[in-house]
Amino acid sequence: MHLFECYNNILSIIFSCFIMFQSCAAGASNALKGSKEKSGSVGLLVAILLLTGAIIMIATRNGGKGSSVACVILFLLGAIIGFPNAGTYKDLKIWAVYCIVLAMINLISVLTYKEKKSAKKRVNEISLTQKSITQNQQSMSSAKNASEELQQYKKMLDDGLITEEDFEVVKKQILNI
Repeated sequence: MHLFECYNNILSIIFSCFIMFQSCAAGASNALKGSKEKSGSVGLLVAILLLTGAIIMIATRNGGKGSSVACVILFLLGAIIGFPNAGTYKDLKIWAVYCIVLAMINLISVLTYKEKKSAKKRVNEISLTQKSITQNQQSMSSAKNASEELQQYKKMLDDGLITEEDFEVVKKQILNI
């Protein structure tokens, strides 16, 4: 997890606690006034979504883009709920904007994660290619050795030092037949 993301998540947790207190105050104010406004309850919901997103990001700091996608959805949901229901709780619009900023940061994280993964994939492909080249060189070297060894036994057969049957047995061993 980058330092910026860590600070951002900690700030989100602190802000969500602050939003909860503000929402309780806004809800109490609405209840005392007898208004049917729901900005306090909505603020509480935005705070819970913000807190949930921050906890997900901290818990899955190296989890890939799935957690970032989940946070984009949570933060956008907080913004979508917060803006139209702000009412007398004007700070709720500020927190909705903050949710949009967090959603954009996580969206950028999702889009740049793809590049990191493809670079890692390229490194793996290069490594596999190098292994393949090494194996091919080893097999070519062993084929050359087998060819030289077969030529030596063929010369021994031609010189009468071994029989045809001995040559066939040795040939099968060398060629792994």
